[in-house]
Amino acid sequence: MLPESLRYGFVTGRILLAVTDRESDADRLPDGIAPPGARVTFVPVTKQTIEQPSALVIRDTVTCVVDAGGYLADATGERGVWLIVGQYQVQIATTAAQIPQLRVEVTEAHTEDSPLDLVTFITPDGRPDPVPQWQYLTLEQYTAMPAHDPTTLYLIGDPV
Repeated sequence: MLPESLRYGFVTGRILLAVTDRESDADRLPDGIAPPGARVTFVPVTKQTIEQPSALVIRDTVTCVVDAGGYLADATGERGVWLIVGQYQVQIATTAAQIPQLRVEVTEAHTEDSPLDLVTFITPDGRPDPVPQWQYLTLEQYTAMPAHDPTTLYLIGDPV
């Protein structure tokens, strides 16, 4: 049993492969199927945390499958997966396409009613949205900059 101080967030996603029409339906339009062998792997950015009462919790990589409907499913076969809150590198593996890794932040606000949907992190061209970069600067350094990068979050002051 994990310490009660740990918090969790719920993650969902759906991955479909568009294929030619199959005889199993009445229309002649392309069909969507789960990509054969598709897997979604969550690699925690921070591998360990100290929890109370005194426990070192080492976070393992979590690998999920994609069910017949194309939905992310946990090890029990249920749709969606509960993860310990934190940042994860997400690898979506399928032979149908190469999808760049994603970096997501799972929070307590991600519930079954309001999950983190992996699809929202992928742009229409298949690339993940850029993750903003952080840069610590003094106020003098920030004001002396000729231009500010829109993909960078500037933190003024000393890093804690």
